[in-house]
Amino acid sequence: MRIVEIVFPIFAIISVGVVYGRLRSPNLEIASQINLHVFIPCLIFTAIIQQPFAAVTDFALISAAVLIHLVPAIFALPIIWLSKQSVQTLLPPAVFANAGNLGLPLFVLAFGEIALAPAVVLFLVMNILQFTVGVRFLDRDILWRRVISQPVLISAVLAILYQLLELDLSQTLLMPIEMLGQVAVPLMLFTLGSTLAGAQFSEWRLGLYSGLMIPTIGVFSALLIILLLPLNDLQQRMLILYGALPPAVLTFIFAQRYNQEPGKVAAVVMIGNMLSVLIIPLTLYFVLPE
Repeated sequence: MRIVEIVFPIFAIISVGVVYGRLRSPNLEIASQINLHVFIPCLIFTAIIQQPFAAVTDFALISAAVLIHLVPAIFALPIIWLSKQSVQTLLPPAVFANAGNLGLPLFVLAFGEIALAPAVVLFLVMNILQFTVGVRFLDRDILWRRVISQPVLISAVLAILYQLLELDLSQTLLMPIEMLGQVAVPLMLFTLGSTLAGAQFSEWRLGLYSGLMIPTIGVFSALLIILLLPLNDLQQRMLILYGALPPAVLTFIFAQRYNQEPGKVAAVVMIGNMLSVLIIPLTLYFVLPE
């Protein structure tokens, strides 16, 4: 019953996005951009300053957040080569999980507010890697100043400075930032649903195969990392759940932008996210505290 209580709000909002997307075919590019530039940075800033500083600077957790992207890449590479598919096409969705649209709300609903700080660490590391290594993988001419000027990264740096300098702004000043951050998660889920509504599945076999392979590799990688790093019980459970997440929708956006077989990437991303309706509850069954 608890699993239903966790996943129902998430998939209910996604379903609203799907229905609205089918009825209206909205262009949510501007909404997604505002979310990435305003609401998500506010959420990250608020999450970091409200947690003990050690919770967001845990070296073991940061190391795990890096490895949960590196290890699946190592496992996925030979599989992609054997399937005779393009590495540039399939490696990004195999590595970068839907940590924002799905991960953040899922972690909080599953483990409570205490999970927000480590969830933000996982989300931040994924974003930094995706906007640096991931984009560089597709575009050799990226300007690094575009990377370091991301609002998500800037908000994290400002929040860490806030903690280091032991600042204490009044609740009146922090309240607008917190309210803006509260918009982020529902908008992420709604946008994901609307994106799923407009998906084309011309490569559905590849999408189905990849949609099953990616969480399998992810969970296996998480179990290996847990053996290597001194993570606490909550972090271990979160890392396994993170490994089961479907591919990030942003990998499809990048595939479109750089003309990297977007039809194939769309199938992998969208079918992977649809399969998460089954995979996430199954994973929760094993990782939820008794």
